[in-house]
Amino acid sequence: MIWHLFAVLIVGLCGGAFIHLLRKLSGGRLPKWTVSAGAGLCMFGYHAYYDYSWYEFKVSQLPEESIVVYEKHTTTLFKPWSYISPVINAFTVFDGTYRRTEQNHQEIVEYYTYHFMKDPAETHLVFETILNCSTRERAVLEQGKPASETLFERVESSDKVYQLVCN
Repeated sequence: MIWHLFAVLIVGLCGGAFIHLLRKLSGGRLPKWTVSAGAGLCMFGYHAYYDYSWYEFKVSQLPEESIVVYEKHTTTLFKPWSYISPVINAFTVFDGTYRRTEQNHQEIVEYYTYHFMKDPAETHLVFETILNCSTRERAVLEQGKPASETLFERVESSDKVYQLVCN
């Protein structure tokens, strides 16, 4: 996050310096306010670029067998470009590996999912998941949390992970 802030400031400084150079080359015909406006526009431009390229960059760092199973598209008042095309600020990945067992004549699958988030600070969570393919029920526990915080949910037949590991 600190490097992103540093990059925004450098881009703003370079953009302002470029407009200042244009102002000097034009003999002062450009008004003074164009320097700060140009710096601000460059900072907004870089921030919009970072917002839209973050997801592709993160996905490119994942192993080839990883499968994105969820994307969270968001719009924000302070990012007006997100109203034109919503930005992906979070996504969940299934790493493609799982362990299948049979218990009491029911097919049980154990796997991990990873949830990546960009805002407010870039972070990720790891979830241990147990999926009962026979009853279509899933138990999800965030790694490092007590078992009492396990989330139990019904799984739709259209769920991407269910289709991959149970069919």
